[in-house]
Amino acid sequence: MKNFRKFISIFFLFLFCFVVKASVESLFYKEDLNFKELNYFIKKGYVSRKKYLQLNYINRKNNAQEEVYEAALDLALGKSYKLIADIGCGAGYKLLNYFKEFQTFGFEVEPNLGYLKYHYPERKWYFSDFTLKDDFPKFDIVMCVDVIEHLLDPDRLLNWINKLDFKCLVVSTPDRDLLFKKQHNIQIQKGPPVNRYHIREWAFSEFNKYISQYFDIVEHFHTKKEWWSQVIIATKKSKI
Repeated sequence: MKNFRKFISIFFLFLFCFVVKASVESLFYKEDLNFKELNYFIKKGYVSRKKYLQLNYINRKNNAQEEVYEAALDLALGKSYKLIADIGCGAGYKLLNYFKEFQTFGFEVEPNLGYLKYHYPERKWYFSDFTLKDDFPKFDIVMCVDVIEHLLDPDRLLNWINKLDFKCLVVSTPDRDLLFKKQHNIQIQKGPPVNRYHIREWAFSEFNKYISQYFDIVEHFHTKKEWWSQVIIATKKSKI
């Protein structure tokens, strides 16, 4: 009888802990957000591309988005950050060039992922399908540089990022209005994008409104050399 009472006590203690854990998780892990019906806050009538076309970055050491990486590096150095994640890091050239002295975590899909693991086995590389649940550390910076415009469902990306533990998010994408101002092609404003790898493109105010649904925006600016690029630095939404 004594052992039976002890078993019952342990059972109810375990049940209590399970219920408390589930309750706490429900406070912090809310249902995924979905803004497809609002066209991801892009203006009414804009037409997105319907088919995803993958861009292969293997052996491509381009200098695009350098100012975004420079902004992230300045942020990291200014705050003595050490752990850097890069979602959609391509061939890893800019991540390893700018953050070679940092602990880096790169997220990619094949064939880029296989290339990264083969050429840089000392670094951490992960498959990026926005479902991965791993025991990641708290990242100091999560970067997502010119990735979101390539995705059929950008909500999947942002919901997944929101479930990561991090201090700062650096996300960039082309500014549709600046592209139109420079190129004077009406298709840029009507969609789908002239760039066949892009599903959709946001204007400055649209992108601000969209990202602000998920995160608290600290800074939103244009880069200088790459006049078309807009960058947002954000943090987790404040818990009230």
